[in-house]
Amino acid sequence: MGRGIKAKKKTPADKTKKYHISDKQLEKIKREIAEDVNRKSCLLCIAAMADHLNLTEDEICETAEVITRWASYLDKKILTINEVSEIIEQKTGIKFGGF
Repeated sequence: MGRGIKAKKKTPADKTKKYHISDKQLEKIKREIAEDVNRKSCLLCIAAMADHLNLTEDEICETAEVITRWASYLDKKILTINEVSEIIEQKTGIKFGGF
């Protein structure tokens, strides 16, 4: 049998590799993650409403535009999620916990 090079066993220190990034890079990463989560959340909301409420194609498109607009308010930091929750409560009386 051939003599192979023996792989070095990983130590705990190898698993906790540290990376250094600037505040600007960190903010960019956080913004990209938040935007991705918003897009996915919007799609899930639209799918659930279209399915549950039996929306027409036009109603789905209109709803998607409204949800996308509200998501852009969050992305652009025009509103916070807490403010959105407060607006919903003021308009409907429905209070969402955890925001």
